[in-house]
Amino acid sequence: MTATPAKEARSELFWTLIVLLTGGAAPIGLLLVSTAITMARQPADMMAMMMSIHAVMRGYMPFLILALLVLVIGLVKSYRAYPRLLNRALTGLWAGAVATIALDAIRYPFGVGLRALPGDMPTMFGKFILGSDQVNVGLLLVGYLYHFLNGADFGIVY
Repeated sequence: MTATPAKEARSELFWTLIVLLTGGAAPIGLLLVSTAITMARQPADMMAMMMSIHAVMRGYMPFLILALLVLVIGLVKSYRAYPRLLNRALTGLWAGAVATIALDAIRYPFGVGLRALPGDMPTMFGKFILGSDQVNVGLLLVGYLYHFLNGADFGIVY
């Protein structure tokens, strides 16, 4: 027995919302939630601010990982059932990743290099997520992974 067109449309809408929420809102929300909570706490100095953001991110990370797993499930589900959804999601991820690379191509030489920006965002993301002020390869890897994930996820949202 085949599904009615209305039921099929509702199901596709459901999976579209799942992909949008898990692929876009969850990773972007990590930064927004941690920053909002930290600003409400009004930390006394930069180290207190970093530790406050880290505390929120540490609690949020399991939800982010779960959201990314659900995103993968949504993309696998859409492979056969909803090719339009898969096309839109992959196009959004691809466009967001390309836009992030373009942003970095301008941000590094003109923003970070000329000290026009307060800091290097991927490095700050690594510090916030790991709760360390010591810059090393692991911290940079985590920071850049989150930076590009966040940028790619903006593509899903748009």
